[in-house]
Amino acid sequence: MTDKEMKQRRDPALTKPEMDDLKRLITVGKEKGYLTYDEVNEALPEDLVSPEKLDDMMMIFDEMDIEIVDSEQQVQVVRETAASDPDSLLEEEEDDLQIEADATSRVTDPVKMYLREMGQVSLLTREGEVEIAKRIEAGEREVFNAIIESSIGIKEIMNLKQKLEGGECRLTDILREVDEEMSEEEEAAQRERVIGMLEEVQRLDEANKHMQMALLSHGPSSDEEFILKNNVQQNKERIVSLLKGLQLSKRHIDSIIDKLHESLKVIESCERDLQDCLLLSCKPFQELKPLYEAAVESDEGVQRYARELGLPEEDFLRLLSKAVEAKKRIAEFEVEAKMDSKSLRQILRRVEDGIIRAKLAKSELIEANLRLVVSIAKKYTNRDLQFLDLIQEGNIGLMKAVDKFEYQRGYKFSTYAT
Repeated sequence: MTDKEMKQRRDPALTKPEMDDLKRLITVGKEKGYLTYDEVNEALPEDLVSPEKLDDMMMIFDEMDIEIVDSEQQVQVVRETAASDPDSLLEEEEDDLQIEADATSRVTDPVKMYLREMGQVSLLTREGEVEIAKRIEAGEREVFNAIIESSIGIKEIMNLKQKLEGGECRLTDILREVDEEMSEEEEAAQRERVIGMLEEVQRLDEANKHMQMALLSHGPSSDEEFILKNNVQQNKERIVSLLKGLQLSKRHIDSIIDKLHESLKVIESCERDLQDCLLLSCKPFQELKPLYEAAVESDEGVQRYARELGLPEEDFLRLLSKAVEAKKRIAEFEVEAKMDSKSLRQILRRVEDGIIRAKLAKSELIEANLRLVVSIAKKYTNRDLQFLDLIQEGNIGLMKAVDKFEYQRGYKFSTYAT
C-alpha cells in the first residue's frame, strides 16, 4: 500500500462535534464506570464508521478505566452476584472447577461469552502495536533466514524467476498484494521489478558461494576470514530483506517449505533402508560394499556371505543392493543440497519456530483489536445484517490488516483495518 493510499484512507482527527460527543460519553462513563456499545454507537455519526477514530476513542475509554460492555444487563448480573456473595471471587480463585461452573451458569449465550472474553483483552498503544509487529517481523525473517541456508530453498526461489520470465505464472499467483485491476503496462513494469529483485538475490547468493569456497579452500588469514564472513552475513541479510520486500504469498512460501519437507522424507527413507541393512548384517557400510561387489562378481561369494548372515541368497543380494542404492542417493543429496540430513532437519526446525512465533504474535494483534470489530458490527446490526456474520467478516478483515500492517510508516494498526 503506497503512502498516497494510506493518506487517503487515514481519517483526520476527531472533529469538534465528535469531541463534544466524546466528552459527554466520558462524563457518563465515569459516573457509571462503564458504557455500552449502543451508547458509544449512538454518539457516532450514521455514516461509515472509521476504525481509526473508533480505536482512538476506545483507547481513551481504556485509559480512563471506562469498561465497554455488551449491555446494562451484563453489568447488573455481575453486580448482583458480587452483592449477594462478597467472597465469591475469592472462592472462585481457590476452585478452578467452580469457576467453570459459575461461568457456564451466568453466561450460556455463546455470543455473550465471546463478548465477555473479548472485553478482557487490553487495548494496545501505538508502542504495543510496534512491539508485536516487530515480533511478527522477527518470526518471518527467521523463516527466510532458514530457507536461504539450503540450496533447495534458493533453487525454488530461482524457479520463480524463470517462471515469471517465461510467462508461466502471473504476479497474482505468487505475491500477497497485487492490484488485479492494474493495466498490462503496469503489470509488466511490476513484473520487471520483481524479476530484478530476484536477479539481485541470485547475484548475492552466487557471491556468497564464491566467498564460502574461499573460506574452505584457500585458508585465508584471520583478517581476511573476518571480512569474508562479515560479507557473507551482510549478503544473507540483504537477501532476506529482498524476499520480504517481494511480499510472497503464504501459498508460495508454503510450497518452498514443502519442497524441503519432501527432500527430508526421501533422505529419511534412504537412511531407514541403510539402517535396516546394517542392523541385519551387523557390519558397517564400509565392509558391506565390498561384499556386494564380490557377490555380484561370483556366485560363490553370494553363497558364502549369505551363509554367514543366515539369509537366502536372493534376500542377501537384495539387502546389499538396497543398502548401496540408499547410500548412493544420500551422497547425491548431500552434494546437491550442500548439506546432510541433520542440517536439513535443523533448517526445518528453524522454519517451524519462525512460523509459530509469527502466528502467535499475529493472534495477539488480532485479539487486541476485536473490540473494534464488535463496535462496528453493532453499528450495522440495524441495517438488516446478522451480528455474527458481521463479526466473522470483521475478523477476516483484521487478519488481512495484520499482513498489510507496516509499523515503519508510522500509522496505527486500525488505519489498515477495513
